[in-house]
Amino acid sequence: MLNMFLGWVLIVSGVLFFLNPEKFRKKLQKKSLKQVKRILFFIIILLSGFLISAGWKVEGILSKVIVVLGILGVVKAVFLLKAKAADKILEWWLKQPVIFFKVSAVAYVLLGVGILIFRK
Repeated sequence: MLNMFLGWVLIVSGVLFFLNPEKFRKKLQKKSLKQVKRILFFIIILLSGFLISAGWKVEGILSKVIVVLGILGVVKAVFLLKAKAADKILEWWLKQPVIFFKVSAVAYVLLGVGILIFRK
């Protein structure tokens, strides 16, 4: 159920992001870096949780690698909140051209579709 919800959220946000990437960039610029870090923390935690849950449901060595990647994502998210490098990453993200944001939006949609297809 959570996987289906996450898949649809990624698809809808990817489509909205693709249709108006400049609006997204302006919203990011208006928010303080602390708020953006919290949003990124939440996104990383969600994706890491998805990896961990998907890894537990599948048998084999590859699934255990996916679980480890999910756990590393959670650890990285905790360090992201305190890292000064996160400020530089956000500044770099905001300087990218519009095509970069559109490609990212397509990646969101593809990730959401992949989650919906492979959720069972």
